Amino acid sequence: MNLTNKQKDFIKLLSGFLSALLPFLAIMGISFEWFNEDSINAFIFLVGALIPFLGSLYATWMNTFYRGEIAFKHAEKKRIKQEENTKVGL
Repeated sequence: MNLTNKQKDFIKLLSGFLSALLPFLAIMGISFEWFNEDSINAFIFLVGALIPFLGSLYATWMNTFYRGEIAFKHAEKKRIKQEENTKVGL
């Protein structure tokens, strides 16, 4: 699954925000050893891989479970209606 332009833009905005946050925190005298350019790049890479994964997971859930459950409920209602019509003699 490829990323859409909106998803790519979101990742770019997130990357820009984190990259701007790093020097801001340094100016304020707040520093974390783990928060550096390498960790930002790794996090952006993770987000870039996570978005298509979540999209695939949602599509699988929708096609396998949700729509299957709706089809089952529809078939159950149809079966009950046919049984009622049979009992009445229609």
